[in-house]
Amino acid sequence: MACIQTAGKVQVCAEALGGVKEILLVAFADLDGTLTITSNEVADSSATFTAYRYKVRNTSGEKQGVTETAEMGGSGNFFKQAIEVVIPAQTTADMVNFDALVKGRVMAFVWGNDNVVRCYGRTRGMEAEGGEISTGKELGDFNGYKLTLAGEESLPAYECTNHTTNALDNLSTATITYSPTY
Repeated sequence: MACIQTAGKVQVCAEALGGVKEILLVAFADLDGTLTITSNEVADSSATFTAYRYKVRNTSGEKQGVTETAEMGGSGNFFKQAIEVVIPAQTTADMVNFDALVKGRVMAFVWGNDNVVRCYGRTRGMEAEGGEISTGKELGDFNGYKLTLAGEESLPAYECTNHTTNALDNLSTATITYSPTY
């Protein structure tokens, strides 16, 4: 199969927003194989799952990089996906959750300030790549948790389209429990 570009792009208006407003983490096993993909977008899911919400207001970020390796042949590209989750303050409950995140595998949904929700780790999941618990040195220093989740996928993160009020409310067949609730 020939790899051929299907469209170009001209200069567009400078109205795209950056930054992340919310990250939702779901146990990978709860969603693995249940997402319906239509036109390279997450359109629905048949799963019952809990989405753990983190309101991060521009403290966290997402990025994707493409990697090509000669060992994989002509179509040897994959996408390294990474999400930095920053959670201020430290409580006993936060410590338990941080420990579970470090040891687990998740699928992550990142809701950006551009009002787009992207799905990371769709086929292979995302796992902790690094992190820290910090109290800083000075009174005004950061106190909390920073965790980098990383995964490798054959395609870039899919968008979850047609959500309205809440991230993932476009998954009309799914049964979703949000923690905390909206």
